[in-house]
Parts: sequence; structure tokens; C-alpha cells
Amino acid sequence: MKRITALLTLTLLLAACGGQAPPPPTEQPPVEQPEPPVEPAPPVEPPPPPVTPPVAPPPPVTPPPPVTPPPAADVPYGGAWIWVVVFEDETTASGNLNITQVESEPTVYTNSGEGPYYQCDGQTCSSEQDGLSIIGTFTTNDGTESLSTAFLDDDLPGVVRLIGIDADNRIGDEIEGQETFLGVGVWTNDDGGNDNVTVAIARAPSSASAGAFRDELRQLLKRSESALEKVDRTRLQELR
Repeated sequence: MKRITALLTLTLLLAACGGQAPPPPTEQPPVEQPEPPVEPAPPVEPPPPPVTPPVAPPPPVTPPPPVTPPPAADVPYGGAWIWVVVFEDETTASGNLNITQVESEPTVYTNSGEGPYYQCDGQTCSSEQDGLSIIGTFTTNDGTESLSTAFLDDDLPGVVRLIGIDADNRIGDEIEGQETFLGVGVWTNDDGGNDNVTVAIARAPSSASAGAFRDELRQLLKRSESALEKVDRTRLQELR
């Protein structure tokens, strides 16, 4: 009986409220929380440019000494030579010469070549020529032929600095098998005076220094002094 009464009471209540039971509560979707703002990344600094080390300036270039072109194959006595003269007081003069061409006009010798010569001061040789050298055959008035050399000095216009003749009238091999002119001559000084000298001119070797070879030529002249004193110097008169 109590149960029926309760049901009736519930029915009446429902009827008083419109006759429908209240709808069940609706579940609300969860409220999404906004994401925190993203901090922008700091700008990326470009890497510094590479440091180029300072470049040292190139060392100064020393120009090589002038090279004398090789002579043509048909130039008599062509090539590089070393010369030494010894005076009567045992002092010496020496240097280098290069026969580069056939003797130019006016021609004084036959079968002759010519080229610049250089005089050395001790072991120091100038790169500027001192004059013109000639090696060839000179024919005297009586028809005698003499293997001769002449140095025409640039400082003595019209004067022959050295005139010489070979003792045996031919190119020999008196020193180290090199072609050698060995004889006597006359040297003209700056004041115009003359000195008798002995002369050695030898083809420059490729295996020894020029300074050492000049010393050998000096010794050769001193060893040959007694023999060279017997050479007839009268042949030099016409050459001068």
C-alpha cells in the first residue's frame, strides 16, 4: 500500500512539472587550455669571415748576370776563355773574354774571332766589358804568320791595351787539356807606358771555378817563364 502511495505521489509530481522527467545532465567537453606562446628563436649570427694571414712580400729578385750567347759554329776560337798576364815585377792582371763573332771590319787578322773582354779585380769581375778582344793570325810584312791576340780597351781609344803572340804559334793544351794560348806580349798602361808581359789565355773549363782556374794559369806562366823569355819579341813590333 505504501508503494502504491509513493508511485502516485511521484506521478502527481511529474504531472505538476509538465509530465516529463528532467533530462540527465549533459557532459560538457573539456575546455582546451590555450598553449603558451612560443618564444621566437634568437637570430642566428653568421660566422665571422675567415682571417687571412698577412702575406709576406716576395724577396727581391736579383737579376742573373748577362749571358753571352754561344757563338756560331764557324766563329774561329769561339767561346768563353780566361786570361792572365804576368808583369816583370811578378804582379798580374786577369779576367775573362768571350769570342762571339768573326772579326769585324776593318779586318787586321785572318781566321779570327772577336768579342768582349772583362778585367777582374781579385776575384771580382765586372759585368761591363772593358773592351774588345781578338784572337787570330797576323801576317807580317815578310809573310810570317803569328798566332796573336789583341785587347782594344774602351778607355784607350785607338790604343791596344794588350798585344801578344803565342810562343809556338799554335793553340796547345798546356793546362788541364784545355785549349791554351801561351806566349809573350806588351801591355799598355793608362799613362801610355808599356810593360813586357807573359800571356796565357785558356778555354774556360766547365768543372772548375774561374778563380781557381786563373790561379792555375798564373802558376803555368811562372813555370814557363824561362822558356818564354827566349821568344822573339820583334814580331810584336808590327802588331802594335
